[in-house]
Amino acid sequence: MTDFVFLYGPPAVGKYTIGKMLSNYCGYRLFHNHLAIDYVESVIPWGTPGFWPTIESVRKQLIGGALENGHSMIATFAYGRPHDDPFMGALLDTVQKSSARFCAVQLTCARDTLFERVADAHRARMGKAALPEVLEDILTEHDCFSEIGGIDSLLVNTDTLSPSGSVARIAEHFRLPRAS
Repeated sequence: MTDFVFLYGPPAVGKYTIGKMLSNYCGYRLFHNHLAIDYVESVIPWGTPGFWPTIESVRKQLIGGALENGHSMIATFAYGRPHDDPFMGALLDTVQKSSARFCAVQLTCARDTLFERVADAHRARMGKAALPEVLEDILTEHDCFSEIGGIDSLLVNTDTLSPSGSVARIAEHFRLPRAS
């Protein structure tokens, strides 16, 4: 069976860290949120007309192509309700058409923890939100702490579980294979 492990939550919750460790655990490829952003931004400047629709198209096409061809994968996404709901509906359709198993994981932590983590140097190197004021704008504009409607999600609190503990919880819950 083809698995689509979808890690979502607010910026600085640990999606990339957990995704990378989970990829090492089960051998699935990681398509992290900023790969699509970096790809599109190389041609279309951030926030200009066509930027977000092109990113959504790239994400859907890559995920659909991988799953339709039997490639299990992990993807990360900074979901914000209600702005991302149309994309999530289209993504759910894409996953269902491929007959892949949708393994949704909502990562969460306290708001204060996000502000402690946001200034980590690796975030700036990866082009992620790395300033408290940018994080505040994102959290004010989008509801990043809600579960995605219509999708059963495993809730993992990264305040109470370490990254390795989070990976163990996800792998156990979804019975993910261990890479050989």
